[in-house]
Amino acid sequence: MGKAKKKSRHSGGAGRADPAGLNGASISNGTEEELGQRSEERIISNIMEQLQSSNPEDKVCGCQSLGNLSSLQIVQKLVLGKRMVRAVAPLLLEKDQMVQLSALGALRNLSAIDTDTAEEMVNQDIMTPIESFFATFKGQPLDSLKEQHFQLLNEAFNLTWNLIEASPTASNIFTSSDILGLCLGILGGGGGAEERANGEGGTDGDSTN
Repeated sequence: MGKAKKKSRHSGGAGRADPAGLNGASISNGTEEELGQRSEERIISNIMEQLQSSNPEDKVCGCQSLGNLSSLQIVQKLVLGKRMVRAVAPLLLEKDQMVQLSALGALRNLSAIDTDTAEEMVNQDIMTPIESFFATFKGQPLDSLKEQHFQLLNEAFNLTWNLIEASPTASNIFTSSDILGLCLGILGGGGGAEERANGEGGTDGDSTN
């Protein structure tokens, strides 16, 4: 009676339950932010793998995840810092229309964040694949296009508008390249509007490749 209980050798082992390896120390705000950033970096790494996959379904999933996370500030920094726009933009020219649509949606979400993001997207050469995308519709009558084509064009027009509204560089590229003429040609239902746009701009329309 009255025997004292022996202390367990592991009674002070609360650190075992600490997966971060902080030895029971309280997590400061700075550490929480650091852990959160590492978590976001892993997410971005997974998305990058999906974007570079040969499987169209993986690419669609990666684009959708990127678009859904675009509102998070830490993700915005990682996306731009890792130049993920260069990984997404070429998907505008994929044969799979679902990949194209999801890529356009993700890029449109990014372009709507703020002016700095839009300008950085332009710095990552987003306008070149946009021009190539519109060029695939060159000379096609509107009545020959299907519903999926109109969905793609709607997303592409919204993306382009966001960029030229937020970025002076994008606006300059839009008017000085073939993008304006291509857009007018599509909206006009053929190539006539594009040729007129090039002619009125004082440029040599025959020099367009």
